[in-house]
Amino acid sequence: MNLNWHRPAEVSFQLAHEISHILNGDETDICFYHATFTGKQSVEYKANTGAVKLLVPFYCQNVPKESINVYDFMESQVPSYLDNAVKEEVHNYYVLNRY
Repeated sequence: MNLNWHRPAEVSFQLAHEISHILNGDETDICFYHATFTGKQSVEYKANTGAVKLLVPFYCQNVPKESINVYDFMESQVPSYLDNAVKEEVHNYYVLNRY
């Protein structure tokens, strides 16, 4: 974690990403350089989608359902290539929680 990151709004996404590595049981010695962020089978991509799953409920609980905008959620903290993962997770949040 780099608390001095040049985009401070991304720190929460970074933390959720690292927590996802733990929840996924990822090996600590996996070298970052051997995986891409966007390859859907990569360790890093899975940690990114896990981060989205962790963060979406915090966003949705404070925004009326009719006002949800995945791009507003993503704008400050989530990489744009994860837009489909965010859309899916927001949908799942409302389907599973029946809001």
